[in-house]
Amino acid sequence: MAKGVMIVFSNPVEAGREDDYNEWYTNVHVPELLQLDGFVAARRFRVLDAEPEQRFGAVYELEADDLTSIMDVIGKAVADGNIHMTDAIEMEPPAVVRLCEEL
Repeated sequence: MAKGVMIVFSNPVEAGREDDYNEWYTNVHVPELLQLDGFVAARRFRVLDAEPEQRFGAVYELEADDLTSIMDVIGKAVADGNIHMTDAIEMEPPAVVRLCEEL
């Protein structure tokens, strides 16, 4: 089974929505993703050197036969209503997502 991480950088939609964004991310989004096959653990971070670009990061530990299938797993969960999004996350520009395989 392959191991890796998915690194996601994103922002709240506006400064006044940071609390809403963090509440949703920590208490809704991360727990929902951790229920999906392939997701092992998650940690969130505040980016210290990228203002005013992506200000928050999340690192998800992954284990799957095919790490590239993780995005399909997320897409299916969204389509099935098992992942709930919020209007507190900035969509333009979209989050930056990087999928990395452990060497």
